[in-house]
Amino acid sequence: MVLASHELPLILRLCSEVNPKTVFSHARSLLSQPVILSLIHRLSLELNKYPDLKLRWMEEAVIKLNPKDHIIREHCERLLPLVKQRLDQYYHKIATQDPMSPNLRNISLLIHVVKKITCQIPKLMESQINLEKFSMIFSFAGFSQSNGYASIYSALTGRKDSLTHADFRKIY
Repeated sequence: MVLASHELPLILRLCSEVNPKTVFSHARSLLSQPVILSLIHRLSLELNKYPDLKLRWMEEAVIKLNPKDHIIREHCERLLPLVKQRLDQYYHKIATQDPMSPNLRNISLLIHVVKKITCQIPKLMESQINLEKFSMIFSFAGFSQSNGYASIYSALTGRKDSLTHADFRKIY
């Protein structure tokens, strides 16, 4: 798959031949989360080369990026700050050269979205760690329902209407 490639020229050639809206317009992306993250990272390299193409693809890809995906969460934590840094540098370069550039608004919005996703990741990781601790404690204590979910309320009160893992995720 070209979009998962590490060869930027190959990625750029494909991106120039395909409309990103075609790839990302579906309710569920045609690309896996690791491929989307890799694509965003690769396109952020050398933003001064083919900037319109790269930014157009990055705008669409960032919208479909799901930092809650456990497969990419740790990689997001490492890669997205680099992407944001590159976008910031490119923004300042363009702002210095042409303060009236129409691209500044789009770059600024992209920076904002990447920053927002980056800020969510530590909270997501902390929630996952707490959920794992919770599961371990209740498994160790022997409390579980037949469906495999630990039940706080049931374990503490003996009542059948109880909080499950899914409920805990909603609360926490």
